[in-house]
Amino acid sequence: MKTSRLNIIQIVCHDLGRHLGCYGSKVRSPHLDEFAREGVLAPQAFCASAVCSPSRGCLMTGQHATTHGMVGLAHFGWNLAPDVRTLVDEFNDGGFLTVHCGFQHERHALKNRYARDTQTSWAACHTENAISDAIEFLESYRAGTENDAPFYLNIGTTDVHQSVWNKAERVELYGGAAPHEDIEIPAFLPDEPPIREMMARFQASIGWLDRQCARLFAAIKKLGFGRDTLVVFTTDHGIAGMRGKGTLYDAGLETALLMQLPQELAWRGRLDGLISNIDIAPTLLEAAGLPIPSRMQGRSFWHELGSGEPIPQTAIFAQWNCGGLEYHPQRAIRTPDWLFIRSFEPHNLRPWAKTDEFSLRESYENSLYELWPPPTQTRPEIELYNVQNDPIQTQNLALKSEFAPVVADLEAQISRWMHEVNDPVLRGETPVPTQETGFGL
Repeated sequence: MKTSRLNIIQIVCHDLGRHLGCYGSKVRSPHLDEFAREGVLAPQAFCASAVCSPSRGCLMTGQHATTHGMVGLAHFGWNLAPDVRTLVDEFNDGGFLTVHCGFQHERHALKNRYARDTQTSWAACHTENAISDAIEFLESYRAGTENDAPFYLNIGTTDVHQSVWNKAERVELYGGAAPHEDIEIPAFLPDEPPIREMMARFQASIGWLDRQCARLFAAIKKLGFGRDTLVVFTTDHGIAGMRGKGTLYDAGLETALLMQLPQELAWRGRLDGLISNIDIAPTLLEAAGLPIPSRMQGRSFWHELGSGEPIPQTAIFAQWNCGGLEYHPQRAIRTPDWLFIRSFEPHNLRPWAKTDEFSLRESYENSLYELWPPPTQTRPEIELYNVQNDPIQTQNLALKSEFAPVVADLEAQISRWMHEVNDPVLRGETPVPTQETGFGL
């Protein structure tokens, strides 16, 4: 597709997975659902690393985490490698006005790279304030008081994150937690009281996010940006909880990806095929008419986005390295039919990420023993799941003889990919943080 003077608006939210009505969830998200109906929905979008900072690093660089260097969370000291360039750098060099509003979990690395950054306080990071700052920028731009160059606007929201929606004052702002009888419990989580309370707050935060996005979408329409702007809504990874965020199962890797094209290019529908979030950066650059650097490991799907053709990608790869400071390297390959996971230090790896204050001990003892390994048990060295027959990935087929050819093929693909990206696991290297810890702005 050819475009001229295309603006880019990119909305990145926390921990949402695909928990929106437009993805078949019972969660109430009418405005994002309408955005999807009026645009393009990608049903098989995944992240390349299932934790916040590494995934956002992948999104902003078009590279895997072990390539860009941010293999763990920013507030534990992880950062992008000094020589790594991001979308912000590419848009700056391409003559775009780069603007950031709200929160970024890769903030240490991107601080001062934007021409304008409204992340000046924690209050500015809240979703409602991030959206207000973004609308203010769009209004001033349309009024002609800004640089008349095309712009790249990155908006980071916070509320669909456990550390935010767990706060009483945020829940009150949302209008209270969702009624327990209206709660949808994902298939990979047990229907137990702690989980029901967690999902009640989580769903309330989604409603708040949806209402704030409605304000932004209304401003985009009112100000006429639908004519010359590509709008992308996505999230960093799957939701918090067992087998979700922090794991390489679908529940940890799945992401929402909704897009609206400029008016003259617009079509509506589903963009079928596997998409990794490392594919988003090269896509945005091609959409903007800028060159795609050879260092980017993702593939642009701009052609498919314009034509509606299925994405031909037959496999995507993902990795887990560090949440905090613990190093437990895992590598995964996801195809339309299979998920294969290889753990390189299985003796150290626990089966799920933390769930903050919600204790799952009682829930586990009551109902989870047969389905999930106990918290003290480590993960298998290899895991193989048929994603069509076993969508929540609980039946490990890796050691069954009849699946040996599948295991061999997928292991070989992972090995080739690890060599292609020069994975430090191959050299036995253990990464270490490069900066002080903490949430400094």
